[in-house]
Amino acid sequence: MKFFLEQLNKFQNNDLAKLLVIAILLRLVLFLVMLSTRIQADYYQNSGEALNSMLNIWVMWDSGWYLDIINSGYHLSTITIGPEAGQANYAFFPLYPLLTKFLGMIFLGNYVLAGVIISNISWIAGIVYLYKLTKELFNSTAGLQAVKFMIVFPTAFLFSAMFTESLFFALLCATLYYSLQTNWKLSLILAILLALTRNMGIWVVIPMFFFYLEKNIKDEKYDLRNIVKAIWSPNILTLFCIPLSVFCFMYYISTITGDIFSVIEIQGAWGRELSNPMMNILRGLQGGFEGMFVSIFTIICLVFFVLGYSRIPKSLFILGLLMFIFPLLNSPQVFHLLSLPRYILVILPLYIVFATLIKKDTQLEKIILASCLILQTFLAIQWTTYNVLLV
Repeated sequence: MKFFLEQLNKFQNNDLAKLLVIAILLRLVLFLVMLSTRIQADYYQNSGEALNSMLNIWVMWDSGWYLDIINSGYHLSTITIGPEAGQANYAFFPLYPLLTKFLGMIFLGNYVLAGVIISNISWIAGIVYLYKLTKELFNSTAGLQAVKFMIVFPTAFLFSAMFTESLFFALLCATLYYSLQTNWKLSLILAILLALTRNMGIWVVIPMFFFYLEKNIKDEKYDLRNIVKAIWSPNILTLFCIPLSVFCFMYYISTITGDIFSVIEIQGAWGRELSNPMMNILRGLQGGFEGMFVSIFTIICLVFFVLGYSRIPKSLFILGLLMFIFPLLNSPQVFHLLSLPRYILVILPLYIVFATLIKKDTQLEKIILASCLILQTFLAIQWTTYNVLLV
């Protein structure tokens, strides 16, 4: 009895644990809202059908590609008709479907359940490591602020969906945290897994490189000799394993397609091509309600992030900027800024900027958090009814 009372006391004094409970409760309430929305929209014939297919709320859009990889592996078959013509499953990286496959075998082939479990466990891990990383960089108050913003971010409900967002975010936070802790072997392994989750994962080499330099030239001069010495250390050279892991995946796909660049070239089937980011935003503003919403959302997030330039480590700012710019550079011409609100969700430095810009328990903080939570509910309803605001 004494043990349980001690644990309860620790929980009551643990602000992160309280935030975790709040996050889970908010997600459960949001899930009920999404389920009610589908029932009201007559997606189900009766309540029994609604209960049996509850998990399908989290299986939308790209989820189908992951299920295809899980069930059939990577293959050459592509869609032949409609706007999706030419699309194939080897456009998607392997770690998430691989983990889902293994866990799904335990659940007797229920891969949807396995995918949702992996996403939600990763979401919770992401919260914990975001806190630990921000606390390491600043303090515990900043860590809690970053977590608050992550929980209520307008597209944060997608962390529970059968997508790679939550796994990618958790691995990114953990990689950077263990880099700061100088646990190089573990951070390197996590970074390799990160790169095999989504192609944007390779950019983690930038903060890892600078974190290593800061730890190893901390008490020395930043002259050419010391920098070269640090760069040619075995630890820094192992960073090449991160892009190498992506190359290995590309090589594996080439054994199926016959083209080492097929993983890159297949992106064109989604209408992605190099283009002017500013023009993409402007076209989005002229593209009806959906395009205007996504463009304004992107502009607000980008402006907010730039305001934090002087408040976070420069390596993290560069990482965040790259994570903004590359989706903008490859914006589909069919629907401008397609998926940007989802891609912005995993930009880790954005939450750290919030933690440094917005002070705790102020009127501004309350307005931002409440506004984000209302917008998240609106977007979740739109998403669950197949609105293209989020794909």
